[in-house]
Amino acid sequence: MKQRGHWWGGVLSVLLAVACSSSSSSSGQGGGGGQTTGAAAAGGGAAGRGQGGATAGARGSSAGAGGTTTGGASGSPSGAGGSTSEGTSGGASGSTSEGTSGGASGTPSGGSAGTGAGGTGQTTGGASGMSGTPTGGATGSACAATALTNCTGTTIGAWCVDTFFAGNPSAPSFTNIWSDGPTDAWVVGAGFNPATGTNDGNGIAIHWDGCAWTPASLATTAGLLDVWGAAANDVWAVGASGTALHWNGSAWSSTSTGTTVDLASVSGTASNDVWALGVGTSLHWNGSVWSTVPGFPPNSTVDVFDGDIWAVAPNDVWVALGLPDGLAHFDGTGWTQIATAFPGFGFFGIWASGTTGWAVGEGRQIMQLSGGTWTLVQPPDGSSEGFLNVMGLGADVWIAGQATDDSLGGGAFQPVTDVPAGTYSGLWLTPSQIWLAGDDFASGAAVRHRAR
Repeated sequence: MKQRGHWWGGVLSVLLAVACSSSSSSSGQGGGGGQTTGAAAAGGGAAGRGQGGATAGARGSSAGAGGTTTGGASGSPSGAGGSTSEGTSGGASGSTSEGTSGGASGTPSGGSAGTGAGGTGQTTGGASGMSGTPTGGATGSACAATALTNCTGTTIGAWCVDTFFAGNPSAPSFTNIWSDGPTDAWVVGAGFNPATGTNDGNGIAIHWDGCAWTPASLATTAGLLDVWGAAANDVWAVGASGTALHWNGSAWSSTSTGTTVDLASVSGTASNDVWALGVGTSLHWNGSVWSTVPGFPPNSTVDVFDGDIWAVAPNDVWVALGLPDGLAHFDGTGWTQIATAFPGFGFFGIWASGTTGWAVGEGRQIMQLSGGTWTLVQPPDGSSEGFLNVMGLGADVWIAGQATDDSLGGGAFQPVTDVPAGTYSGLWLTPSQIWLAGDDFASGAAVRHRAR
């Protein structure tokens, strides 16, 4: 899907807050910046990704109760009550097993993949964490039974509200999200780059395993603008300066694209059929290399592609061209540009299923694809942006942006009034969940999700 260049460049009040409380996880809580306060002990929980039945062994964690530092100050041993199977347990005074995670300045606090109370510099699995990033808790199988309702943040109505990076003015803003199911989601983002004066740096990818959000180690600092996956172990993220990263289930690696154009949208149909777009640039991955596909419509009005791509089949690929306006289609041979009814009003989001499709954009305009023809459903109302993303599963179609609408069972689109306030450029539907990612302006980079 996509990230809008003009919205992405203008929206960056990126702050953080994070609490971890998962109904079936074992996780401590990340505390406020700079202060380390012993958290209540969290019970041990079994670990493992839960994807394909693979497990990594049971883990437990707990931050020491009471005291002013993690690691069990004032006689409270870190890891008390955090015993686990496979012979590991949270040790006294912050000893660790299978990794560390803890309080201020990276102090470990007992048990692997647990989170000690604390602020900046906390670590997860021995790697330095970002200020306030939610971490910890047992993974995968420990949460599989309740993954649909687990929430590390705050529950508001039917929605889980996760916010990140509060108090960090240089933190990234989320640009898009992809999910393979309740125990597998990736959110990516980009932040301000003082060298260029634009928001194309500070790239980040954070993974949800059903229990907790964990930041990934990346091979680049370039801002990430979109993410899409063919499977849990086959995920692509694209971004600034021609960046394309691939996740193989264990690590992210960089892949050469042969371009320095910012890549802002990615979609595909299989591991050997993936597309990435930039301004005047379309690239295709055939399973081995990225190559340029000529004929993609040029655009001189923006410096970052602010449209969207959705691949239905190798010979059926749709694009919303962003600003100034229009759509495009790839038929397996070449690109064709399609004019729209209101020139100058951009389309920022697109989705298609082979039998129908939807395009949304500036001024809350909506078009529908039927029988190979696009028809205007809702004209622009004059607002500057409006809708940024659209996706459907069957007759259930969702639109996100400065407002969120949905159409259930093929009916007319209606506002979704219970979504917590924010602007969401990221949208993904699975058979069991709805995911939104963006910025809520009050507390910063945000993810919202709920069961469908």
